[in-house]
Amino acid sequence: MTTAVTVDANVTDEPFSFQELLGALASVNKASSPGPESIRYAELSHMGDKAKMHLLAIVNASWKRGGLEPSWKRARIIHAGKTQLRKRGRSSNGSVEQGIQMKKKGDDQGRPQLRMSG
Repeated sequence: MTTAVTVDANVTDEPFSFQELLGALASVNKASSPGPESIRYAELSHMGDKAKMHLLAIVNASWKRGGLEPSWKRARIIHAGKTQLRKRGRSSNGSVEQGIQMKKKGDDQGRPQLRMSG
């Protein structure tokens, strides 16, 4: 059985409301990773109403323009598998890995220092 839903075409042209912004901020995972600007959802949720209104204006301007800010489309992906730390090489499944290499090197006075290189 299929149910038909009638939607006013103009409703998608309307700007988002403050209540919709609050609902969106309340429904996201607060522990998720931040984007390139290093702003976490928890920080957005704890902003005052005046700051949230500025955020809403940015969101609505992007919605009206029909595009997102370019930086909102970028993501940094960091592989955090359960492999042992090793030098560059092939894993047991044949894929090339670049793990973190940890080694001790002496400083100018011969004291060991921990250095990490990728």
